Amino acid sequence: MAKKYLKTAFAAVFLFTLLSCAKESKEAKKPVYLSIEDMFVTTNYSLEGTSHMQITTVWLEVNGKSIGAFEMPATPPVILNEGSNKIRLYEGITMNGIDASRAIYDRLDYIEFDTTYVPSGREVADTMVLTKGQRTTNYASFSQIDILETFDNAGLSFEKTSSSDTSIIKSNNPSDWFINPQDPTENNGKCGVLYTNSKADYAEVATVNSYDLPSANLNVYLEMNYRSNIPMIVGVIAETSTGAIEQKATLGINPKEDWNKIYVNLVTETSSYFDGTKYKIFISAEHQSGLDTGYVYLDNLKLVY
Repeated sequence: MAKKYLKTAFAAVFLFTLLSCAKESKEAKKPVYLSIEDMFVTTNYSLEGTSHMQITTVWLEVNGKSIGAFEMPATPPVILNEGSNKIRLYEGITMNGIDASRAIYDRLDYIEFDTTYVPSGREVADTMVLTKGQRTTNYASFSQIDILETFDNAGLSFEKTSSSDTSIIKSNNPSDWFINPQDPTENNGKCGVLYTNSKADYAEVATVNSYDLPSANLNVYLEMNYRSNIPMIVGVIAETSTGAIEQKATLGINPKEDWNKIYVNLVTETSSYFDGTKYKIFISAEHQSGLDTGYVYLDNLKLVY
């Protein structure tokens, strides 16, 4: 009888301990909100150009587990261990300016850091706000960057094509210039502008230099800041090893009243040719009826691959 009692008592103690552990485990798994307000990039301006980025999406991993993709600014709920946790962030962009084409920007380093979580003990879910340092990255060491034009130096690296009625010029009006909202101290200087009107209704410019870009379905991005009141087209002029020259449009870009950042993926065009092909980048715009003057402002154009 005593043996039976002891077994019953032991079972009761074991069950109580198990339930207590389960309760503690359940409490430890209360969701925590990660606040990711914005993401930043640091650059060597003379070699990599502007640090301005438009990170629209973040892919999140916590302790090696994929949590998902979240539109910025993001406050996703996650399960954290009490104590140390490893957070990894992948920066995402809106490819070609199309909301449905969000992708990890593979030219940037992902962000990874360890952080310590101490539960507050409150009934409401805790929020962990990531610091700016925890939200800052840089171009990956393997990324190649060709700065096409910043409009801050003497001369211009874009010239009008034979089809164009007008040339690109530098704007001397400070109210026109791009200011990096993520780093207003950045020396962005002047910007470029294409004007159109009823008498000069087609503008087309191309880079003076040709660029040797990777093929074989490797991503090649044109980064640029722009604002405009007329649509524009960007694309490539391919100069093949046989001497043939072909012009291909990549993307039509709608007008934007305020400065905008866009990432144009040239992979389809650069994968259409054999090795040895060199490329110029072109930008064109056509005047629209109902406007006295059409304009396209440009700044910080660079190729990243």
